[in-house]
Amino acid sequence: MPDDGELHIFGEVDAAAEAFEHSPFISLVTDGPELRTVAFNAAARAITGNRLVHDVPILEAFPRELMGQGWPEAHLIPTLTGETVTRDEHRIQLHQPDGSVVEAYVDTYFTPRLGPDGHPRGTIVVTRDVTDRVLKRAALERELDELRERYAAARGSVRAMQRALLADSVPVLPSFDVAARYVLASDEQAAGGDWFDAVTRADGSVVLVVGDVVGHGQTAAVAMGQLRSVLLSQLRAGSGVGEAMRFLDGFAVTVPAARRTTVCIVCVEESGEVRYCTAGHPPPLVLGVDEADTRYLAPTGAGPLATGAEFHTGRARLKVGEAIVLYSDGILERPGTTPAAATLELRTTASNAQHNLIMPAGAPRSAAERICTLTIELLTRISGYSDDITILALQRRPAAAGLDVRLDVTPDAVPRARAALRDWLLELEPGAHDVDALVHATTELVANVVDHAYLGAQPQPFRIRARLERDGTVVLDVIDGGSWKLPVVTAQRGRGLALVRALVDQVEIARLPHGTTASIRHAVRRRAGLLERPAPHAEPDPELFDVWAQDGPQPALTLIGPLDAANVADAAAHLDLALTEAAAVVTVDLSRVTLLASAGVDLLFRATEQARVLGLQVDLIAPNGSPAQHVLTLVGLPYQTASAAG
Repeated sequence: MPDDGELHIFGEVDAAAEAFEHSPFISLVTDGPELRTVAFNAAARAITGNRLVHDVPILEAFPRELMGQGWPEAHLIPTLTGETVTRDEHRIQLHQPDGSVVEAYVDTYFTPRLGPDGHPRGTIVVTRDVTDRVLKRAALERELDELRERYAAARGSVRAMQRALLADSVPVLPSFDVAARYVLASDEQAAGGDWFDAVTRADGSVVLVVGDVVGHGQTAAVAMGQLRSVLLSQLRAGSGVGEAMRFLDGFAVTVPAARRTTVCIVCVEESGEVRYCTAGHPPPLVLGVDEADTRYLAPTGAGPLATGAEFHTGRARLKVGEAIVLYSDGILERPGTTPAAATLELRTTASNAQHNLIMPAGAPRSAAERICTLTIELLTRISGYSDDITILALQRRPAAAGLDVRLDVTPDAVPRARAALRDWLLELEPGAHDVDALVHATTELVANVVDHAYLGAQPQPFRIRARLERDGTVVLDVIDGGSWKLPVVTAQRGRGLALVRALVDQVEIARLPHGTTASIRHAVRRRAGLLERPAPHAEPDPELFDVWAQDGPQPALTLIGPLDAANVADAAAHLDLALTEAAAVVTVDLSRVTLLASAGVDLLFRATEQARVLGLQVDLIAPNGSPAQHVLTLVGLPYQTASAAG
């Protein structure tokens, strides 16, 4: 018998225990129907924050995290059926004793642990952390996304056509939080006829629509586009939900592919009054402030379009804090799931998401966004899906407060104004493009106050006021007590107001005897499109400016943060040095520029002209969709979407 361990049929016990303890895989063993934890290795202790306790049921160690993430079922199935359960690339979140949250993607195998009689007596769980693999693949997929879109369009893809026909955003409103997400059927040619819309009205009400055309492919997608256009015209004209449904039904009779389409229309007034009509569609789900108030509304009894059904209007009331959810039947008709079970799962998961009870780390601030993204992610991660899925959610909330700040005319007035506006917009969560437009426009207006309002006079504090109107329009005023002396627009300066007019919907400058008020109006919306897997990332500080420089005969500069008047001198010094070193080309990468103000535009124009005089070339890099790309397009400066090396 060796000295270093007892010898069993498989070899030495000590060696086996050592291998188990130091295995790079997260491993644990449970025993009994209650799944008591009887063995776990160092990797398991590390990821769980040492909360595993010997002889304590595994599900008691992480009740908050595991419930709703699909793990209790995965642990129980092997002991009940004797089958191995596999979970690939699941996103998990585990709370640590210090209050932090660990998020990871894992491959996990839940294998039955057999007793002497051959029956399951517990589980053997082996987990591999594949976070690096998932995030690297996600990065590659993002880089290739534009190429995929072009390829799909060139091939006349049904999927691309469906994306073009669907709404890509929802309004951002003062009294309602609205969000929408959809996933397309996995089969490229199975793209179907789901659609959604959220329509605002002058009286402050919002009309929500989710519809589903029978069938798949080009015919269904075209019919969906026709029905959506007809219904939008009726709703924008002020039709009630029942009237609009009857008109749509009459139109569907004339379009063979539109027959048997199911539709749900809901109108929510600012008072919380709800009117709804279903045409063969699953009824809306109301998520209460308390779980006891969560309920499905009763169907109004009508069949699908063009089937001779009659359409009635149902009524309900939405309290402040409650949410209403519309969805297509793809979320209920998932493989291996019964309608009854799917209905209960939808209710429970959506309610947990609303109250931020599942996977809270990094979750959206918006309850409507959480409902849409987490419900789809969590319900499809086990069963998958075979049909398009659409979810549209609205939560009634207290009216959003306005912004009213008073600032001194000091060198830091511009970044302070930007910070105040960003904080206010953070509560509303409009899309990034609208945030960039409003922040950029405000930068230019405040810069004009600082530079031109008090020439030859004692500067006085100025105000920034903003409010979100009931139609989803931000109205923002910059009010000062001076008199603007604006420079003449030349090749080198004076582009600020021109940029503001190009960035936002409407600009007005009122010069009065007692001061100047610059007002902008801009409709803000929130992205609502294909559900993408969220990846952990750190948001950059939008006010931190830096320059990364690569010296040599082919110098390259990467500018990071806001390129405005406060940072132009720093960037100019690096550009001048690069132009003196360059043999032929200077590359200026603007991919990480968070704001390209008119002062920055002037710098780039000057650098381009200086390079021409020296017989050199300046290549500006601004990826599609970046803040810099939008501004460079407006001012007519040539740029590339990617570097030649990239």
